Order: sequence, then structure tokens, then C-alpha cells
Amino acid sequence: MIKDKNQEIRDKAEALLKKFFASWPFNPLPDDYGLDFYITVAENTLIKEKYNFLVQLKGSESISYKKEYFAFKMDIKHLRSYLEIPIPVLLVIYDVKTEVGYWINVQRYCRNILNIESPKWIEQKTKNLRIPLENQLTDISTIKQEIIESTNENMRLYVENLKWPEGYENIKYNPEEIKKVIKKSEIKNIKMRIQTSILYFRTNNLREMQEQFFEIYKLKRKDVHHLQATVAIMTTSNIFSEKLSTFISLTNEGLKLSKEIGEQTYEKVFTFFLHYYNSFELIVK
Repeated sequence: MIKDKNQEIRDKAEALLKKFFASWPFNPLPDDYGLDFYITVAENTLIKEKYNFLVQLKGSESISYKKEYFAFKMDIKHLRSYLEIPIPVLLVIYDVKTEVGYWINVQRYCRNILNIESPKWIEQKTKNLRIPLENQLTDISTIKQEIIESTNENMRLYVENLKWPEGYENIKYNPEEIKKVIKKSEIKNIKMRIQTSILYFRTNNLREMQEQFFEIYKLKRKDVHHLQATVAIMTTSNIFSEKLSTFISLTNEGLKLSKEIGEQTYEKVFTFFLHYYNSFELIVK
């Protein structure tokens, strides 16, 4: 079957791209994705999982070169969609006649050039992008640095644009303070679950009561709340319908944590249950 002209151009452009990124994991994307390749930055075969990027590949036989750049027309709808992607997007243009590839970081181009030179560009249907002639696909280390810087920039902009809960805007750049708030909120939720379990107990709804303690238990906190939840689960479960090994495992876990955080009362409680379950195991046998 004879290939059409567009497919020939496409194949040549893709061959150039694969050769250039031969040392990096290179994955084609489905046709309906809107972008062509998903690539991971790698160095000395050690994959840097943190740094991935997407590529939109185009080929052309009619590039009109200026002194320092050439223009390439893009649909605004595509540019807008690229800006919404959290990882970098490179536009690669392959010149069929010279067999040379050129690139730009689309997101940075929109933010640093279009937003300044043409503030209302997003209201248009198409836009000519100036592709610098110095941006040839010749040095992979340049691409690597671009992707690393752009990824960090994208993440910073993403955080800055987040809508933070009212009253917490002043801590959104302080992870330690954010963790403190999360901890307080978590403890508040735990107390609400305990109160909810009491209400279910009063209505003899033991299943829903136990579910509240399971949710607390799943948090795996290293504190007295986890011990409370563990004891509640043990004492509201039917030892005849559950595996005895489950109860012994919960008891050993609770006993270990009690010793770690210095909760002597709970240490005594879990010691009692351990003896009880071991005795029950002997009776069963």
C-alpha cells in the first residue's frame, strides 16, 4: 500500500523524535488523546519518575524562515487545553526539507510571551507561534533542564491557583503548618465519630457503631484514639463468628502501641485480652 504524503511526513518526524529521545522511555499516545507522546526524563538509565512531559509533533514542507525564528500557526483551543495540563507540553516541528526538528515549551510560551505581547490572544481562533531557530533538537541536556524547570514552575503555579479554605491562605506555603491543621481536623473528626458511635449504641445499631470505630482504626494513628478504636472493635465483634487469629493480631498490635506511647492502662487491657484469647484458643482446640 502506497503511503500518502502526510503519513510519510509523519513517519519521518516520528523517526527523528525517537532517535533523539532514544535513551528516555518513549510512549506513543492514542490518536484521540490530542497529543502524540508521553516521555520520561532519564539519565544513565536511572528514570527520574518525577519528570515527565508530553509532545505534540508536527511536520512541514513549507517553513518560511526569518532571521531568528519561523512562524507556526496553532489553534487557540489546543493552546488552552495545553495550559490546563499539569506537566510540560513541548511542540516539536519537523522540517522535512532540512530534516531538522525545532521545539518550544508551549505552556511557557503562552505565559511568558503571548500573555505579555497579546493579552487577548485567548479570545482568538488561531495564533502564530514564533519558533526560535536556536531551539533545534540537538542537545538532550537542554531539554532535560527545560523539563525540570518547567515541571517545578507548573507545580508552583498550580499551588498558587488553588482555592484554599477561608482563613488558611496564610499557611498554604508552609507544609508543617498545613500538617498541624490536618491533624487538628482529623482529631475533630475522630471525636465526632466516637460521639456518633455512642448514638448508634443507644439505638442498638451495633453494626453502624462498629463501622465508626473501623474508620478511626484505618487512620493508623499512633495515639490513644487508635487504641480506643481497637478495643471497641474487639469488644463488639463476635469471637465465635470471626477468626481467633484476627483478635490475637489486634491485641498484639494494641499491646505494642500501648508500650510505645506509654499508655499503661491500655497496656493492662490488651495484656488481659491476650491471655483471654490464648486461653480461649486452648479451649477451642
